[in-house]
Amino acid sequence: MDRQTFETAVFRKWTDRYNCSPEDLKRPGTVIIPEDDFANSNAIHIWTIGERAFARMDPACEDLARRALAAQPEGTALAADHVTAAATPHSIRKIEDNLLFYLYPPDFHPVLAGEGFVLRQLTQDDAGALAALQAACAAAEVEEAEVSVEDEIGFGCFSGTQLVSISTGFRLMGFMDIGVLTHPGHRRQRLGKACVSALCRWCVDSDVIAQYRCRAKNTGSRGIAEGLKFDLFFTQQSVYFTSTEGNPNQ
Repeated sequence: MDRQTFETAVFRKWTDRYNCSPEDLKRPGTVIIPEDDFANSNAIHIWTIGERAFARMDPACEDLARRALAAQPEGTALAADHVTAAATPHSIRKIEDNLLFYLYPPDFHPVLAGEGFVLRQLTQDDAGALAALQAACAAAEVEEAEVSVEDEIGFGCFSGTQLVSISTGFRLMGFMDIGVLTHPGHRRQRLGKACVSALCRWCVDSDVIAQYRCRAKNTGSRGIAEGLKFDLFFTQQSVYFTSTEGNPNQ
């Protein structure tokens, strides 16, 4: 697969997701998508795909999103700062900036675990070891990682019988969506990168496009993606409002 074919395949999965054409992604603008699945979440999530923004949200936030967009020049791709400018300041709970990476198979170069660690494919019998690893990590880290031995595929690094790093993947929009979590006492040892590398090897061999998501401020996680030669394709922003103000202007 050459790079153009690869990039076309990535964009095609997103155009299928949003029922639009590749040409639509070349035209700046915004699609407002209130979704019942986000009801009571008090949040607006904005995916910037090419030149176009797709804003999915709690239906209670639709009016705010439309007002924010109306305040911008025609054809603007909505962004988090447009939303926050239109909202009352006290209503904003938090803003998250996320990055979406994809791995072009010819760029893949495997990374191995260091001496003294065993890297292997995981099974459901490793659930207890994963629970111990998660208990050693901050709750926010566990939530962001989204790793589970119930996922389609996963690899872990062990120090003796202790699971110290894990990477698992599940199918999302036709991609293999990758998560990774490493024990606080075993970071900066390339173990997370080795686990993700093993999962990437599986993706390349299985002809599945590997997708890697992380918070923009998570420099460690971003370093794994960049170190394994993932390409940054898209950004995603989320604006969360106080629970008492699903419509931030109520």
